[in-house]
Amino acid sequence: MKRLIQIIAVLMMLVSCNGHNRKTVVLNGFQNQETVIYKTSNIDYYLGYDDLVNYCKKEDNGEPNDFTFRQIIDYLESYSDKPVLIPDTLGTKLEMESKVLFTENDSLIRIRDQEHPYAYLTGELRWIIIDFAKKGKMKIHVNEMDSFVDTIIVDRVENKDYGETNLTFTNDSIFFSQLRWIR
Repeated sequence: MKRLIQIIAVLMMLVSCNGHNRKTVVLNGFQNQETVIYKTSNIDYYLGYDDLVNYCKKEDNGEPNDFTFRQIIDYLESYSDKPVLIPDTLGTKLEMESKVLFTENDSLIRIRDQEHPYAYLTGELRWIIIDFAKKGKMKIHVNEMDSFVDTIIVDRVENKDYGETNLTFTNDSIFFSQLRWIR
């Protein structure tokens, strides 16, 4: 019996050490500012215009790799309609798979258009989504349900092979995943 209790205790420790760092976040959104909507096929992410511009200005240290923050500000300032819409396909193009992967397939795939003036905007915006989600400074609209969610879980996953950040609903369904590193 004592051995069984020890085995159960060890199993419980192993299960609890799974590399997940989960935080439940209530989404408070933003007040008294224009809206920026990052549109995907399933989820729309609502951000405050001023919050996003201020974030980009703060993160832009003038270093060469900070150009993506300047791209975001330029896009926001040049967009004439309200709310500002950023489709997840911005800065991408469709290519024949054989041109990209050098295969015999002829299906279309979406790739980053290196010549597009906003080619890296959506890539940087995915990291911003994570930061805003952690602070609850956004709204999330689920298109299939045609409703907003008020609570999400930010799940930072670490193991020996990779690290990622997932945004999940309270039922643990992942709706956003960003790979941070891979071995």
